[in-house]
Amino acid sequence: MVGKAEKGCYGGGKEAVNKQLQEEDRREAEATVDARLLTRKLLLENGFFDVEIQEDASLIAHTSRGDESVSIDFLISVDGSPLMIVKCSMALESRERHVIALARAAFDIPPPLCAITDGLVTRVYRTASGSMFSELKEDFPSRARLLAEAAQIKPEPVSKKRREMETMILMAFEAASCPRVPDRINDGEGSNK
Repeated sequence: MVGKAEKGCYGGGKEAVNKQLQEEDRREAEATVDARLLTRKLLLENGFFDVEIQEDASLIAHTSRGDESVSIDFLISVDGSPLMIVKCSMALESRERHVIALARAAFDIPPPLCAITDGLVTRVYRTASGSMFSELKEDFPSRARLLAEAAQIKPEPVSKKRREMETMILMAFEAASCPRVPDRINDGEGSNK
């Protein structure tokens, strides 16, 4: 007799669930690549220079347990100063807090702006307040508009207490973003392989 745990929730067993998880991961990875390509194209079309756009930037978030490396999809710097970080994600609502925490935790003086995009909708936030500055469909705010907004924001360091809180939020998101390991689905005998 096949037990419920062996059959899986959908009646297809462990292999069917693993296959479905792999397919979901593949689709999400393809969508993220598309979002990144479109974001880079939109940044260039809206006045940013190639030299101002750094892809796959690795940043260090300082925690009470040591330094943690985190990555962002785009770091936009103008005249050597960070203007904005951009994270590509298929889940805009659940990741807006992630990108704000990342901007606050990974810089001594955070960039004035941070953005999240799925390639179709782009939301830009003011890093210090967390308030939304812009939401555009199939576009990105122009370089001139972002520079004008950034000029109105006085750059200030994040307090030590606030930075610790933002780092904890960031690390929670980073942990939740770990890739799934399909072979670790319960094998029906109460153990995870």
